[in-house]
Amino acid sequence: MKRGEKTDRPASGDAEGRRFFIVSHTFPPAPGIGGRRWAKFAKYLRRAGARVHVLRATLGDQGSPWTEDVADISQSTYAHSFPKILDAVPVSLSGKIRYRTALLYNRLRSSGTPYDRALFDEASFLRALRKGLEREQPDTLIVSAAPFLLLKYALQLRGDFPAIRFVADLRDPWTSGTSYGYRALRGRRKAYEEDSEAEAVRGFDLLLTPWETLAADLAAKYPDAAQKIKVLPHCYDADETVPRERKPLRAVPLLCYGGNLYSGEQKVWKVLSDAARSGKIEVVLRSSRIPGPISDLCHAHFRAEEPVSSRTFFAEAARADWLLYPVPFELRNGNPTKLPEFAATGVPVLAFGAEGSLSAAITRHEIGVWLDDGIDAESMLRIVTSPPGLHPDQAFIKSFEAAAVTRDLLRITDI
Repeated sequence: MKRGEKTDRPASGDAEGRRFFIVSHTFPPAPGIGGRRWAKFAKYLRRAGARVHVLRATLGDQGSPWTEDVADISQSTYAHSFPKILDAVPVSLSGKIRYRTALLYNRLRSSGTPYDRALFDEASFLRALRKGLEREQPDTLIVSAAPFLLLKYALQLRGDFPAIRFVADLRDPWTSGTSYGYRALRGRRKAYEEDSEAEAVRGFDLLLTPWETLAADLAAKYPDAAQKIKVLPHCYDADETVPRERKPLRAVPLLCYGGNLYSGEQKVWKVLSDAARSGKIEVVLRSSRIPGPISDLCHAHFRAEEPVSSRTFFAEAARADWLLYPVPFELRNGNPTKLPEFAATGVPVLAFGAEGSLSAAITRHEIGVWLDDGIDAESMLRIVTSPPGLHPDQAFIKSFEAAAVTRDLLRITDI
């Protein structure tokens, strides 16, 4: 079903009596965008009347922006042993030596990607999962993994709990993607991950993904399983997004961005930086990590500032004239969280980067304007200072609201 089309959804009360057990590696209070998806669904499932329990890895409380969302969600943990040094590429010589040593050890212990975060967690995970399933007696188990090992581990218990629906959530296109070391996989390691994907597709009762393109690819790859592959998009939380303040355009338009930043789209970033340096626009970037090439462009009117909570950012965004939306190559055909969140504010999006289905959706639904890679400063300023009349597709945008997508989740899993 395409987002925005009308559908006969069950009322929220249909969640009464439903019992969900969710496995989410980076669930809050652990940090990381990977935990946001199921933090929001857990929150709205609970609000709809379902019973929810979450099993997460012991990643510690490191300031997740969504901890408040899950304050009343029952949780348990399993011991996590992945080498922390491999979470990011180190800068120091000693860090690089420790990184290479840990990676070599992981390669020796793994059959597929050495970056699978559950590589050393099988025993602790299975103990915690079995104990949790016996205690909670859920009707639905949802495993959101990065990438496949948690799914493989969970399937070991499939025969012991025949009454439970086993649901896999594939957050990204792992085997055809570039993260978690997939870009470099060859030979038997690549084959192992392909086999793991096939095992998940065939072994789970349902497969969910936020990517329409991934769902189509999987259905074509595994035609016998096509009926159980469903799209469950990322959502925006109406508790966080703040409607745009309808005010005249500033004399110096304010352009904001909040979230992860990736290297790339360098030409457009430079055009924005140069325009800001001339005093014709103001750019504020809020991110925990500013890539070097973008950091080098910063100055008084093109600023990188500390990240803030989602609520604080969206309050700031409501006062902006434009929201910047850089699209990295890996997400060009995806459905990132940011699209529905930014669209829900009503602030027009100034998007640029890798073209694909995402750029097409932004323009087709009039959520914003797409900047070509070769745009010059004069053309960009003409767009920013004299915005085209946009009429955002409200049916499309509202179909991503968390309560609506949660109703879809309840319907999809009611098998």
